[in-house]
Formats: sequence, structure tokens, C-alpha cells
Amino acid sequence: MLRSLSNHFRSKASEATTCVPIRRASTNSAGQEIKITRITAFQVDLPLVEGRYAWSGGKSVDVFDSTVVRIETDKGVTGWGANCPLGPAYLPAYAAGTRAGLKELAPCLLGENPTQLGKINQVMDSAMRGHPYVKSPLDIACWDILGKVAGMPVCELLGGRFGEDFALYRAISQAAPGEMAENIAGYREEGYRKFQLKVGGVADVDIERIKACAEVLQPGDLLMADANTGWLMHDAVRVVNAVKGLDVYIEQPCDTYEENLSARQIRDLCVSLGIAMNIEDTWGGDIETAAISHLAHSTPTQFLFAATDFNSYVTVSTADGAPRRFNGRMAAPKAPGLGIQPRLDVLGEPVLDVGV
Repeated sequence: MLRSLSNHFRSKASEATTCVPIRRASTNSAGQEIKITRITAFQVDLPLVEGRYAWSGGKSVDVFDSTVVRIETDKGVTGWGANCPLGPAYLPAYAAGTRAGLKELAPCLLGENPTQLGKINQVMDSAMRGHPYVKSPLDIACWDILGKVAGMPVCELLGGRFGEDFALYRAISQAAPGEMAENIAGYREEGYRKFQLKVGGVADVDIERIKACAEVLQPGDLLMADANTGWLMHDAVRVVNAVKGLDVYIEQPCDTYEENLSARQIRDLCVSLGIAMNIEDTWGGDIETAAISHLAHSTPTQFLFAATDFNSYVTVSTADGAPRRFNGRMAAPKAPGLGIQPRLDVLGEPVLDVGV
């Protein structure tokens, strides 16, 4: 995928990117140049429906800290983006860092044409090395503007809409084996058929978690065990050997790429699975889910393993028009851009406001 939007989904070391050429629009529908005049950011807390989300290493989060970005232009076209790291200890990204980085980057983008995505990314890279999570919401907001200027949904700009909708998976927060199995049964009633277990703890317990959850699966269900890099190499080999008779995918077993390569059983398993991919983000609400949906819906069906609907995990809605799951599936909005209308009453007052 293009670096534009790709930073938003480049959450895990195992995910790959490709390039999709698009026709860029440098002017609005009236043929006039369009320029960024103001960038504002908002902070929104997203409490969890389940109350708590836990993963490897004893890490957990009760409320997700989301940063919503608005880019305004001199032609009245406004774009929206958002970023929501999974706490400060999941990846080298954290919510307060997003807002600190935006304070540095926003002034550099004033006066730029937001539909010139390559140049926008070049400007951001020149102004700040690394920190893709900071650039992500700005990048997404520019895609939103480009879609509105072109009168097209973002998924069509990314290559087209494949199928009527796409399958979702449900992440199962780390808990006791029996509780995780019960949660799978509950979420199946909501239409999910693909389940991602949060493992990556004590190997013996993780083996029991996988086995307990595998027992409640029905024909057509799919099971993934995501260690979030929580296993050492010997733990990963042990777990894989213990569950090799089960139909389960192993995701992010170890902390480093070198460790993952060393676990031959895991390597062979990945080779046998092919290169289909999950399209997801670290976390988020309505705006992040809309961006996920456009990238997922523009991915050829045979290469889309599953996507996720983070807005159903949280209790606060940040935007109208965001995609909603239906029977375990989702479709990208059909309105131009991201197709969402942020709820200003929920966003509150800006925490950052930079303008010309």
C-alpha cells in the first residue's frame, strides 16, 4: 500500500506493504489550488465495552487514548484522521507522543496542498525522522480530503472496492482458558467466525488457552493465537509443538525477527499458510475503523484474511457514518473520502490549534 495510510496500519512487524498507484488530484472540483490553512487536534477517551483489554506480559488497558486530527483548507474542504496506540507499552508509540509530534509537524504543513500525498509525506519526513504514528492521522486526513475533492470513497482511490463486504475477526482479551472459550461462544452469537486469542504468557497456560478455545469452535470458525511478541524462542517452539494437531494460526510469537526465524516450526507453519493478511490498527474508534475499512475493502478478497471493527469494542462514538459490523462482516462507507462526520460535541475543545 502507499505510505499514505500504510503508517496507520503498520502495527506489527509481520505485516507487509505493497504499492498501489493512483491518479492524484492537485486541484478541487473548480480547478483551483487547495491549501492547508489550519490543523487542530482533539483528545478523546475511549472506554472499553468489556471494561478491560489484556495481552502478553501482564499488560492491560481500561481506557484508550485517541487523538483526532482535523485539517482545514482554503476551499472549505475538511479532512479527518485519528490515531490510538494500544497504550505506551505495545509498540514504540504512545498517545501523548502523538500530540507532541503533531505540535512539531502541523506548522510545516500549513500552505501545502493536501491532495499531493507524496509531497505531504516528504514534508513530514523532512521535518521529523521516524515516528510514523504521529504522521498517520495527518496522512489519513489528507486522504479524506483527496476523496472529497475527487468525489470518491478512499477505498476506490486505493484500488477499488472488492466484494460487497469483508470478514471481521474478534480479539479475545487474555484471561483464564475457560473464560476465553466462553467469550468465543458469546461473540459467535454476534456473527464473528474468526477469533484472535491474546496469549504470550506462561507457555503451559497458553497451551491450555488454545486447547480450550479450539474445543468450542464450530465448522467454519477460524482461530488465531497472538502472542504479541510475549514468548521467548523456546516457549514459542513448545507451544507450537503442543498444539500442532489443532487448526490454529500463530501470530507474532517472539520479540525479534531473528527469533521468529529461528523457530523453524513457526517458519514452516507460516510458509504453509501463504501470505494473506489481516488489515488492522493498534486500536481506535469510529474514525480509525473507517480508515481500516477502506484499506480492507480495497484489498483483493483472496488476500484479505480478516479486518477488525474497533468501534464495536468501545463505548464512545466519535463520528456519524462510520462503518458498523453486521453478522461479523463490514463494508467501507460509500460517501466521498472516509465517509464519516465527526461528532464535535464528543470531541470537545481542541488540544492543539495551528493556523495561518
